[in-house]
Amino acid sequence: AGVVGGSRRAMRAGSVLRRPASSSAAVSSKAGALAGKAMFKAFKAAASKARLSRIARSALEEYEGQYWARGFKVVVGTDEAGRGPLAGPVVAAAFAVLDPSDQEVLKLLSTVNDSKKLSAKRRDELYEELTDAKFKGRTAWAIAEASEEEIDRVNILQASLAAMERSVRKLPVRADCVLVDGCQRPPGLLRPEESWTRGEGSRSSVAALRDKDHMLDASSKDKWKPSVVDAIIKGDGKVASIGAASILAKVHRDRFMHKLHEEYPAYGFDKHMGYGTKVHMEALTKHGPCPAHRRSFAPVAAARAAGGEAATPVRKSVLRRPAAA
Repeated sequence: AGVVGGSRRAMRAGSVLRRPASSSAAVSSKAGALAGKAMFKAFKAAASKARLSRIARSALEEYEGQYWARGFKVVVGTDEAGRGPLAGPVVAAAFAVLDPSDQEVLKLLSTVNDSKKLSAKRRDELYEELTDAKFKGRTAWAIAEASEEEIDRVNILQASLAAMERSVRKLPVRADCVLVDGCQRPPGLLRPEESWTRGEGSRSSVAALRDKDHMLDASSKDKWKPSVVDAIIKGDGKVASIGAASILAKVHRDRFMHKLHEEYPAYGFDKHMGYGTKVHMEALTKHGPCPAHRRSFAPVAAARAAGGEAATPVRKSVLRRPAAA
């Protein structure tokens, strides 16, 4: 399966949420423009030599390629996994190609797609390929989490965006441009006057969030910001780097939930990964929530109110070790 490319018409129609036109995000220097043209030319030559499919090549040109052409050297894709489950953390990942002329990397990226459209076996295979040590210095990737406690404290949307910001900041290189799956952008990567979500007016601005300490980590205020942060609707199926991040986040979270199953086997986390399946709901009703359940989610709150007896852990803890390379 290859990346499903988005058309220019779709991008004009609003699939990309951009910064205000007055922003200083554009690479306007002559040197930057020349460097961008050189990167794009090198990318096209490498894509041709790598014999990428027309669809894969078109997708890379449509998204990463246009940012390389504008002079942004490090174009990062980020995505999350685990917004819907009743238990476990939400996990985010970031991925970047460091050399647009690397034929082997481009060929690898041409095989990725939205993690939800891949079998578990194929996701695991791609995870191992994307994180292979042979690509160190040729790609960059990182994984981060937002815990159940954080989700309950700030809400699942803000926790997801915070996890994406963390994954971008954990990269061994600084991102010039960040492409985010969805229609919201991590507030911590934006400037105060920018909108983190759709809509106009002050309520959607980052400054408005900063007035609510529980909604935005104050430590983000003085950290470096990427030059561009664009949100791309259904980006995990259109943008190769977002698709790669989607796979990293999904596999990491699934593996975590398998470990969580070893600690709390009564819930069947290894089967449903924390989603509200019939089996999970029955276990939740019978045993009540365990420490890994999200107390702010309605089914968990209802089970807690009903007074189910919490399942006894088998192991003391589950190690969380988000990685980076």
